Amino acid sequence: MLRLLSRKIFCPANELKVRLKSQLSAAFNQIPAKHSRIKIPFVSSSSSSSGLFGKKELCSYEGFYELEKEAEGRVNSLIAEAFSEDCGSKRKMVEIFDDISNELCCVADLAEFVRTSHPDDNYRQSANLIFGQISQIVEKLNTNLELYVKLKESLDREKSRLDECDSRVCRLFLADFEQSGIHLDRSSRSKFVAINDQLVNLLMKFQINSQQPSLINVSDLDPKYKDV
Repeated sequence: MLRLLSRKIFCPANELKVRLKSQLSAAFNQIPAKHSRIKIPFVSSSSSSSGLFGKKELCSYEGFYELEKEAEGRVNSLIAEAFSEDCGSKRKMVEIFDDISNELCCVADLAEFVRTSHPDDNYRQSANLIFGQISQIVEKLNTNLELYVKLKESLDREKSRLDECDSRVCRLFLADFEQSGIHLDRSSRSKFVAINDQLVNLLMKFQINSQQPSLINVSDLDPKYKDV
C-alpha cells in the first residue's frame, strides 16, 4: 500500500540545555531568519514554537514516541473510516488510503533523516527505533487482505468519480500490496511480515554502523597508504 520514501531542530537552550558540539549541531538548532529566502518544510520563521521541524513534541528526543503513537491513532481512525458503511458516499477510497500513507510517511521520512543526520545520539537512536516501528506498521497494512479488497473494489464501484490521477494512485497502492505478497495465504503473509521486520532491522544496523569511524592498525595498511 505504501513504501517508505527524509528533514532541523530549534530549541531554546534553557529548555533542552543543548550543548552545541559542532557547526552541524548549530545548523540543526536554529530557525531561518524572517528575511531568509531558504524554505524549509514544516518550519515557520514567524513561529515562536520550538522543536525539530517546528514540532513541539520534538523539543526532546522522547517526542518521537509521541509522534508515532499519534500517527498510529490517526491511521486506525482512517482504517475505521474505510470500513464504515457510508464511506463511499463521503469521499473516495483512494483519498483515505492516500491519507493513511501520508500519516505514516510524515513520521517515517522525518525519522529516516534524523537517524542518519542528527548530531545527538539520543535523537538518532529514538528516530531509528521509531523508523523501525513505522516500517512494521506499513508491512502489516500491506499484507491486510481486507484493506486490499476494499481498495480494489473501489476501482469499479467508484469508477465514475475517479479521475485519471485517482485511478493511477489507486493502482500504485494495489501494486504495493501485491509486492508484499497479498496473494499468499494468511500464514505466508505473516511469515513475510516477520522476514521483512528482520530485513529492516539489519538495514538499520548496517546504516548506523557504516557511519561509525573504524580504527585500523597502521601496520595493517598497504605501505602506499601509510603516509596518506
